[in-house]
Formats: sequence, C-alpha cells, structure tokens
Amino acid sequence: MNVYPRAVFKLFNQAPMNSTILSRNPGGFWIQGGKLANFLGGCDYSGVQVDVCFLASDKVEWYKLATQNSKSIDNNT
Repeated sequence: MNVYPRAVFKLFNQAPMNSTILSRNPGGFWIQGGKLANFLGGCDYSGVQVDVCFLASDKVEWYKLATQNSKSIDNNT
C-alpha cells in the first residue's frame, strides 16, 4: 500500500492550501483532495468528477511536505 505525502502548497497570490501529492515531475504535481483540489476545480476528466488534479510547477510559489506531527492549516482537509 502506497502512502502519499501531504503537503502545503502556496500558489502565487493565494493563501497556503493542503493537498496530497500523488506524484511529481519537472512539469508539476498530481495532487488529490484538500482545499487545493477544491480551489483548482476543473478536475473533471472524461465526464467523471474526481478530486485528482494536475498542478503546474509555474503556479507554485513554494510547497512544503507536512511532517507527521504537523497540524492541518484548516479543518476541512
């Protein structure tokens, strides 16, 4: 069973938001769930609404992997 890391993403001109990183490459991140997926919206592939989205690297000001002891920045993630 894979355990995917939670992270806090700071997009330009936005407050930091949590999400789970499914995979990462030089072009960006495949993320799932959290406030970030809700914010991105448009995660609709082939007519099926999912909470998995691609986030391009050029949209990210910074990101930080969450530690096991860290608390969520909000209660809705």
